This record gives sequence, C-alpha cells and structure tokens, in this order.
Amino acid sequence: MKKLIVAALILLVPFVVLAGGPSTTRSGTEIKELTETGKIKICRTGHGVTDMYMHKKIPLPAGLKFADVGTVKGPNNGDNDRPVQITSTEDAAIKASDKCTTVNARAVEMPANYKIIKSDGRLFRPCFTDPSAELMITIVSDFK
Repeated sequence: MKKLIVAALILLVPFVVLAGGPSTTRSGTEIKELTETGKIKICRTGHGVTDMYMHKKIPLPAGLKFADVGTVKGPNNGDNDRPVQITSTEDAAIKASDKCTTVNARAVEMPANYKIIKSDGRLFRPCFTDPSAELMITIVSDFK
C-alpha cells in the first residue's frame, strides 16, 4: 500500500509544480497575474432580426471576463502573443434604450511588462456570456 501511495505522489508532483509556476503563452511569453484597474465601455453590437436583445436590457454581472481580440479598427482575430484578459468588478446592465454602459474592470491576465492603455485601441469580446448578446468592449481609461 505504501508503494502505491508513493507512486501516486510521484506522478502528481509535476502537476503541483506546474500549478504553482508562472503561466506562459504558446510562444513562451510569461503571463503575470495582476490587479491593475481601469474603466471599460461595453456596447451592444447586434443588428436587426439576429439581435435577441434588441430593445431589451442586457444584464452584466460582476466577474464577466473579456479577452483581447485585436484592435477596434481591425483585424479582430486576436493575437496569440497578447493573451490579455480583463474582468468587470461591478454589476451593471445595458438599458433597453442604451447602446453602451461604462463599468470598472480589473486586469486578470496579461504578458509581463504590458500595460492596458486607451490609446492602443484594443478590442475585447466576452469569454463567456449569453451567445445571443453580441457585445464589444473597449478601454475607457488606462489601467493603473
């Protein structure tokens, strides 16, 4: 029995070491966990009959994650070496009569030595939300 327990522990050691170490992208860029905060603008982008939320309120609970997918002016297919994620830190909603809302957010993942600044014109999309809610997220203030 002792040999079985020792063998199991030896097999688990690589997973424990990996879990505690820094994350990296596919190209090996180190990713840091951080707490920088700023403001983001969340806008509805749906058009016409395909927009399930047209003229309806879109609830946005705190903790929604958004990933960097490119720049506002395109291309919007993301960057493998720019794995930036931000999360909303407060409950909000886009009112039925509004196109956008502004909320506070926190950076949760990005490459070391990278800053989220408004002038970069980065575009973010939800990592997970109701797929029928088509949203676009932009940076309103630099993250500090």
